Amino acid sequence: MGFVRFAFLLVLLLRTVSMSAQLIEVRIAPVDKLQSFTYQALGDQVVVTTADAFPQQLLLLNTLEKVEIRAAGTDLELYQNGRKVARSSSLQFWCNDENPQFKLHFRKANPAYRTYPGQLLIRPGGRSLDLINVVFLEDYLRCVINAEAGHHRSLDFFKVQALSARTYALRNLGRHKSHGYDLCDNTHCQAYRGTFRSSDLIDQAVQETASEVIVFNNDQLIDAVFSANCGGFTANSEDVWIANVNYLRSMPDYDFCEGFNNHAWHLTVPKLEFLAKLGRYLKVEATSFEVIPDVSGRVRRVYVNGKNKLTISGEELRRLFRFKSARFHIYDAQSLLFIEGTGFGHGVGMCQDGAFYLSQMGMDYERIIRHYYRDVDIMKLDNVVGIW
Repeated sequence: MGFVRFAFLLVLLLRTVSMSAQLIEVRIAPVDKLQSFTYQALGDQVVVTTADAFPQQLLLLNTLEKVEIRAAGTDLELYQNGRKVARSSSLQFWCNDENPQFKLHFRKANPAYRTYPGQLLIRPGGRSLDLINVVFLEDYLRCVINAEAGHHRSLDFFKVQALSARTYALRNLGRHKSHGYDLCDNTHCQAYRGTFRSSDLIDQAVQETASEVIVFNNDQLIDAVFSANCGGFTANSEDVWIANVNYLRSMPDYDFCEGFNNHAWHLTVPKLEFLAKLGRYLKVEATSFEVIPDVSGRVRRVYVNGKNKLTISGEELRRLFRFKSARFHIYDAQSLLFIEGTGFGHGVGMCQDGAFYLSQMGMDYERIIRHYYRDVDIMKLDNVVGIW
């Protein structure tokens, strides 16, 4: 378990006995091939130790003191004021504050400076350093909501986002277990950028919905997916991915998300360029295509060179051409293709802009959740059987 994890668990017992206070481990990867970065202590005192079965203290940092960590083959080197002070195969930074935080500086990241809650574990990881943030679930959620939804929204919208993010995190906990951590910090899991903005409303939303999750069939955590803007109609799960999920059904969102920046978009693409890119992707010479929509108005599939030839899904096409969504129409004007679309993202589950609009219209967070996720219930974690 290691010194940091053990000591942090002792703080957990003092802080709360709720399941929502469990620790999770999130890999921080702001840049590819990370070989060095700077750590700054924000707590009263930070103990730097080796991260093995019998931790050895290497350094003691006072508030605002900095150290640089560099990759050195299969080891890590620790520098203070330009002087190497330690070398180890792994490191952990432990702050004994009740609500510990630390700041990291990455030279090539945007933003370059990031503040994170919790503690830090560092391992050499082949092409890049592995930075593992050991953090309480509820502190993690505050950061996720800020990264995924911004901080200028309403209280009930943030409550919707809190339940979606909490449910999604717990359902996917251990997704990266084989790599030595629970979740990553990008949209493969959930966007996590630390506490780069503070929001009293987000804090209030997380606190007032503490331990609440979204369930299906009484005790199954749902896959609480969401996208920025559904374009006026959410999508069936099987029309975007593969599995038919009962609570992820296509439904009209009317004009709820219409007045937002992410709603309408358009592009003009040379037809030959479009066909050439399709051909390279499918490894054929593409000469024609036919678009087949689904019930939500999204592109379900595209036939290339006739119906008996090759196909590409609408979601694949969206990613290939970096379209904002798969909900679009293509107008063929001989040498040019005019593409008009609505929405931003996959469109399955909650529409963030639509949820915000509904909260502004006075709908509370529980009704909004039931609007986007069919036949679900909201329960306290303690009442959900068999999720641990």
